[in-house]
Amino acid sequence: MISSAFYRMAMTRGFRTKTLFASFAFLSFFVINVLPLALIFPGAAYAGTSPQVVNTDVSIIIYEYDIDTSGSIFPGKYNLLVRNVGSMYHEVVVFKLNPGVTAEQFGEVVGHGGSLAKLGRTKGNLPPIEYGTTGNLAITFEPGQYLLLCFRVDKASGKPHFMIGMLREVTVE
Repeated sequence: MISSAFYRMAMTRGFRTKTLFASFAFLSFFVINVLPLALIFPGAAYAGTSPQVVNTDVSIIIYEYDIDTSGSIFPGKYNLLVRNVGSMYHEVVVFKLNPGVTAEQFGEVVGHGGSLAKLGRTKGNLPPIEYGTTGNLAITFEPGQYLLLCFRVDKASGKPHFMIGMLREVTVE
């Protein structure tokens, strides 16, 4: 009897409407504010973890026939901004050298048609970009020796651009 009296009183005072409104408000808040963050930072949903920091303070300038870097590269995740200020298409290939392998050995082996597998491995690449444009290269650097180079072939000499000097050796410590 008390329960039915309470129910009649609640219904006459808009209890059901208020409860429904509160549920809708909570759901709206969750969908608008919480869900997008969970999609952007999936690791943040787990206790004790946080999103990985991405370094954006290093840029690469490419042109005939050189590669320049601004800033030092340390182990970690990077989003490299690559600017082509040259007059032709260029690419950037990031190649991690095996311990003990030098840039000179790389040039000799590749110049004679040798295999890259025994020299190291490709860690990332930015496909050729047109002169006057920029591109982004997301990459994770580990400690070691790296080469930044361009494999595009020069029309005049028939050689890959890295063999004409478009190669930068980088040490990550």
